[in-house]
Amino acid sequence: MKLVKWGVFFLIVFGIFYLWNQGYTEEYLAGNYFFGGIINNSLESKNMSSLTFSKINNVRKEKLVNELKYNKNSYNLAVTLSKKFQKSREYYIVEEEIINLSESYKVSNVKILSKKLDKLEESEFNLMSLEWSSRDLFTEKTLNENFTDGAVGCYKEVCVFVLSVEVEPVVSKTDEITIDYFDEKISNDFDENTDVKSPSKKDIDIYALEKEIHALINNERINMGLNSLSFSEELTNIARGHSQDMALNNYFEHDNLKGQDPTDRAISKGYNCYKDYGSYYTEGVAENIFQNNLYDSVSYVYFIPIYNWNSQLEIAQSTVVGWMNSPGHRANILTSTYDTEGIGVAISGDDKVYITENFC
Repeated sequence: MKLVKWGVFFLIVFGIFYLWNQGYTEEYLAGNYFFGGIINNSLESKNMSSLTFSKINNVRKEKLVNELKYNKNSYNLAVTLSKKFQKSREYYIVEEEIINLSESYKVSNVKILSKKLDKLEESEFNLMSLEWSSRDLFTEKTLNENFTDGAVGCYKEVCVFVLSVEVEPVVSKTDEITIDYFDEKISNDFDENTDVKSPSKKDIDIYALEKEIHALINNERINMGLNSLSFSEELTNIARGHSQDMALNNYFEHDNLKGQDPTDRAISKGYNCYKDYGSYYTEGVAENIFQNNLYDSVSYVYFIPIYNWNSQLEIAQSTVVGWMNSPGHRANILTSTYDTEGIGVAISGDDKVYITENFC
């Protein structure tokens, strides 16, 4: 009988060790009401969560707003919500669930902000805390004096900020998206017709963007004492065709899926770049390509995505800066023998911006 008991004991110990090694135990403990935040859990990013919470409190003090008290229950609730959201990009919490979760963690009258980080690095957490404590969309919550306690909790790359209020907050009607909770009932002031005052996909005029990039390229050449490039509609149509092909077929290469390089594609459209310098000649089209994005980052307010859209000028500037910081692309832009170029832009369904620049 003793042998059986010892056998069962070692089997249980081995089972716990195996589950921990596989990450299941650690995952279960993340956000757990009794153990969450007590046992060191790498998935929770607790140190960075605390750092973010402290930074926001520092801003509150600077703004002469009462400091938030750290609430362990709010922390575990935040980690639990982060875990749910991290496991499914399509996860959207509903009213009944937030009420039930809040009650189970003994937290009431809550507001929630969330964000998905690109990388688990301190710089990303710093940007998140800066965004939450400076952008008007978030400061109505993070710097609201009615909030008395809360916590930031992260699971892997997803972070949630849970704030609690003791009294009903005064909700100011703005033209921003606002999500407010009071008396354990949720009020959602989000209107799909709301003007968020941010550029969106429809604000990007690809033809104007092509000309803006062209102007910035010529600025770089002029600064180096080189001649300006003329803008070729013929080369632009060839470049735009390649950008559209990359956007449609989800690839990013100089050679297209048919194996055609820039010169092949130009010749197929009846464009031949041939230059005779007497003692030598050049033939062929040179090319730069760049993949940009319509937005820099996405934050989540009550799991509703809020995009930090790039303006048309920002897309043009970051594209040219990217090329100028790359030796090969920079060499193309500053080649003295080129006298014309075409810029072609296309936007994919997943908000990527493909830019092709062809030289002759």
